[in-house]
Amino acid sequence: PVLYTATGEKQYTGRYATDVVTDLGLAFIAARPKDKPFFLMLHHKAPHRPWVPNHEHGAAFSARRIPEPATLWDDYAGRTDALRENKQRIVDLTRQDLKQDPPAGLAGDDLTRWKYQRYMQDYLACVHSVDENVGRIIDWLRDRGDFDDTLLMYTSDQGFFLGDHGWFDKRWMYEESLRTPLLVRWPGATRAGAVNTDLVMNLDLAEAGARELGEPVEEVRAVLLAGEEPAVARRSPVAVAKRRERGIALGPHVDARGADVVGRADHPAE
Repeated sequence: PVLYTATGEKQYTGRYATDVVTDLGLAFIAARPKDKPFFLMLHHKAPHRPWVPNHEHGAAFSARRIPEPATLWDDYAGRTDALRENKQRIVDLTRQDLKQDPPAGLAGDDLTRWKYQRYMQDYLACVHSVDENVGRIIDWLRDRGDFDDTLLMYTSDQGFFLGDHGWFDKRWMYEESLRTPLLVRWPGATRAGAVNTDLVMNLDLAEAGARELGEPVEEVRAVLLAGEEPAVARRSPVAVAKRRERGIALGPHVDARGADVVGRADHPAE
């Protein structure tokens, strides 16, 4: 891969991107004085288009059949035509995405099924490399003696469509793309195996880190990650996207002009 920094670029030949990014992260921690705290954000490219796995994982997943999601054949009944006309359907995946041509004669639902399998085989193989490297970091911290003194957070920027509603990517406001994975290991704060059903947002991550370092936090949302009750319960996020005076609000499901966007009873995934 070619990695870019503020001062230039560097090519790493014969190595897989996920391994390289992890190596650089571990080198950063190792270079810190042992008596000083460190803060590291380690972001991986692997789950992003065009989903290129390393050879070992790609070969291992190529023989697997991935179950189809229940909504793969969603007909979008009662919803906007934009859902049918968008270009992030499984059938829209390109040869660059799939790395090979489909078998001759495939068309219709059979072609969609074939493309779904190729997409998922590569996607899961890429994510498997992330899993392996998360394990590398944990093992490295254990060997160094820092594992039980380190706040670990595993998350993403959003969810992703894995054939849900017949789509790949993330650019529709449905549950599968809105919900974001978040796993936290916070020694002395979180309990192993505990599940928190409160509404957590990405701004809580910075506050949790600040609290761990003894810094004052005005909005103490970090308590959610520690399994404590916040002083004021968060009921819903509000996200407003404006374009030519249009906007939508996420939570009460009304747009900026007061019109109803979607009825959750009819379409619970939205």
